[in-house]
Amino acid sequence: ILVYLLFLCAAYVLLDRPTAEWAELLVEGGHDLYNVGQIITLIGLAGTWLGRLLISGLTISVTRWKAMARLDMLKRIALYADINFAFFAIGISSSSAWIIKNMIGRARPRFLDELGIWAFEPMAFLARFASFPSGHSATLGAMAMVLSLLVPRYRVVWAAIAVVGGFSRVVVQ
Repeated sequence: ILVYLLFLCAAYVLLDRPTAEWAELLVEGGHDLYNVGQIITLIGLAGTWLGRLLISGLTISVTRWKAMARLDMLKRIALYADINFAFFAIGISSSSAWIIKNMIGRARPRFLDELGIWAFEPMAFLARFASFPSGHSATLGAMAMVLSLLVPRYRVVWAAIAVVGGFSRVVVQ
């Protein structure tokens, strides 16, 4: 654990500012990578996914069950279980990230010049101090895990989407 913490501190000191400066150049230059990052980061909005899953689950739950054939009913129950699994996996991971990020209170990279590299305000509950961990990345990671378990044939694709989503958060800050 000590080696991990030392590695983490070294990466923080050596990589944080250069990465933030690089991302700022992308923003100022209107670079295509920034624009793509903005689009990708929208995929990681937990509320959108939770809303869709909630509506899907409610729609299935009000189905006329008695009118269904037994096989159709079993398929519907399995789909309902999968939707609930996804809802709770994404909801718990994104909520946990929100709680942890506000407990840590790490300043967002765009404020490094103004506040310094060691800018923390634990328990501030301000967007300015809610940089780490990324809620979008937590949502995409949970979504990738759920999809990997439900559709394992494409697990490499789901993992790639989560990784690209995590990098998009660095680009858009």
